[in-house]
Amino acid sequence: MVVESYLLPQLSPMTTQYRPYFRIYLAWHPDSPRGEELAKYLFQHICADPEHPLLRGLGIPMYFRSVPFQADTNIPRPIILNDSLNSATFVLVDDEMVVDENWQNYIESVSENASQLFPHHRVYPVAITRNAFKLSDKISPINFIKIYQIDNIEHQQNTLLRKVLHECCRQLKQIQSKGQTELGKSAAPVKLFLSHAKRDGVQIVEEIRQWLLKDNSLDNFFDTKDIAPGYDFREEIQSGIKDSALLICQTDAYTSRYYCRWEILLAKKYQVPALLINSLNTGEERSFPYLGNTPTIRWQGIETIPTIITKILLEVLRYSYFPGYVETLKQICRIPSQAVVIPCAPELLTQVQTWQVSQPQADSFLVYPDPPLADDEMGILNSLNPRIKAWTPSQPTP
Repeated sequence: MVVESYLLPQLSPMTTQYRPYFRIYLAWHPDSPRGEELAKYLFQHICADPEHPLLRGLGIPMYFRSVPFQADTNIPRPIILNDSLNSATFVLVDDEMVVDENWQNYIESVSENASQLFPHHRVYPVAITRNAFKLSDKISPINFIKIYQIDNIEHQQNTLLRKVLHECCRQLKQIQSKGQTELGKSAAPVKLFLSHAKRDGVQIVEEIRQWLLKDNSLDNFFDTKDIAPGYDFREEIQSGIKDSALLICQTDAYTSRYYCRWEILLAKKYQVPALLINSLNTGEERSFPYLGNTPTIRWQGIETIPTIITKILLEVLRYSYFPGYVETLKQICRIPSQAVVIPCAPELLTQVQTWQVSQPQADSFLVYPDPPLADDEMGILNSLNPRIKAWTPSQPTP
């Protein structure tokens, strides 16, 4: 079954041709049930869950390439890279694909086309069996995502999801930095800033740091070990947060620490993706109000770490994808050009920050990801500024 997700508004005949900001293609051999299972799992967690349509997904368009599109061939419809501004194609390679010459030629063609459009279009082969590296002499030099050595199916799915999310994050970051990475050089990994209180949060962030070192994929910033002697502590922290995603280790002492609160405010100021790890033991004397409006997860030991990494990567990808997506809607006049794009639901702090760059007496336009805020939350924002207009791309422009 081919699933094609179109989460963009339908265009009228008079509208300029729309090109999506970013697409993901998932290709696997039609005789590979494991490839189909993995593709559906990725679709469910990155684009949207068909069984839970009201849950927030990233909404990134994902296209399946497996079923033959013509009666006289066993290859799927072509991948037309120029149909979108950017794309990532993940090829789920197993023995069925390796022994099929038609599929070898198909993947070689996609890879060659993508290599000419680097870094905007990339192909990532995924080895789901040991023989995957024999697919093609032209493909084998590419570093595969390797999951064939993982026997547990759930573990295999989760590992693939994390690696796909990370590669998409890296690719978009490279594109948004104007392709400063030299051709043939790997894009920089996602960096995690481990925000914690020294009194009771060191053990947790050290366990996360050790897991990251063993995983050997993501980078991390840990102030105790990453700020060299002689450097300004505040400047190093501020620089570290700007270029990172924030993992907040909320322990009993966390919100009582000045630097912990300051790191939260910096993350809000610079619109840094964040995830709150709830590890309260007894409780807090006073909760910090600006910790709200942030996704959370309960710390339940080191077995929680893979889920933590998946959740923060989802946020990083959301923050990378959504502004670019909205900019493409602005170009076809579906979103007002003066609208301020924010990658998370607006809150009172958002309005305070946008006031610094806009006129209070004018309408304030905010566009944020789905799902829409309820009327009660919007009412609070409008009580501060009746002229604020905030909506999601799925809603009509107010």
